[in-house]
Amino acid sequence: MPGHGDPLAFRAAGGAFVPADRREEGLVAALSLSENLALPDPPGRLFLDRRAMRAHAEERLAALGVKASSPAASAGSLSGGNQQKVVLARELADRPVLLVAVHPTRGLDLASAAAVRSLILEACGMGAAALVVTADPDEARLFGAPIRVVTRGRLSAPCVPETPVATLGRLMAGVAP
Repeated sequence: MPGHGDPLAFRAAGGAFVPADRREEGLVAALSLSENLALPDPPGRLFLDRRAMRAHAEERLAALGVKASSPAASAGSLSGGNQQKVVLARELADRPVLLVAVHPTRGLDLASAAAVRSLILEACGMGAAALVVTADPDEARLFGAPIRVVTRGRLSAPCVPETPVATLGRLMAGVAP
């Protein structure tokens, strides 16, 4: 991707990013869902096109199964799983070339975590490449893609998804080659 270290260039080249902390970095809790979904590219020139924002939000929230009273609800009023779905709804809206997701299921209940993984896999099925950063070896295996472990600044050789969790744990601890 062009623009090494430049988030705007990353986005312009088709990159999408799901940060590790959805509450602090992924959403603006006090803004509505419509406003959060419009953050990267709000409709309208001089004034926001609120009608277009609401229509876009209704479509994205329904498509991703976000449980919210309305697009006017504040992002902070949602459960963690629904907040993460809103972040994904925004990041996947333009069908990214590359999705970078850092601990995308941390702190979520099992059903929400499964839904988030499903959305990431669905994006891959539509042509996106995904880099998922997780500290959970079981979760890494669920994505069904090669796994690389970073320990002490070193990147392991690729491991097949069927690699036993114990082996991945040894790699994570730095005690396996």
